[in-house]
Amino acid sequence: MKTSALLFLLCCGAASAADKAPATPAQAGTYVCKSSSGACPPAPAIPTPPAHAASAAAPIQDGAAQTDAQSDQTWPVPPVPAAPPAPPPPPPPPLPHAVHGLPPPPPPPAMPAPPPPPPKLPAIPAEAHQACANKSDDTPMSWTLGPGRHMTGVCHQGALGMRFVLRTYSE
Repeated sequence: MKTSALLFLLCCGAASAADKAPATPAQAGTYVCKSSSGACPPAPAIPTPPAHAASAAAPIQDGAAQTDAQSDQTWPVPPVPAAPPAPPPPPPPPLPHAVHGLPPPPPPPAMPAPPPPPPKLPAIPAEAHQACANKSDDTPMSWTLGPGRHMTGVCHQGALGMRFVLRTYSE
């Protein structure tokens, strides 16, 4: 009750002061003497705001309690509400075959089995290297190891002399 009466008096006092001497931006905060005799009364004192108005103007922190200066009552400030939950994701688009009423496509075929490993290469016989000793560089040569086993290659000049270099082998 006391607070509302005080607010009413403040509002009425501000309205009546505004009616008596309207202030322009040039006159705000400045005392102007309008006496024709040259004798001006002293400047009026600047009013100070009441103590409870200063505490009401202070910002209130989250979770802090606010006190009414007139009635000494304290009430808690409500907490900030939590953010609303995120909306659910949209449903996935329909599959192309489901749109036209067709049956789903068949699964892809299975991967074929890997090919068998290549046969193990035999060692080049010393006779093949000896046969290249009298040949010129890059001379083609073939060598039969046994029935159904055949190798072809070229004679090549290297650090160890003329050597047989294998190119193909068949069993």
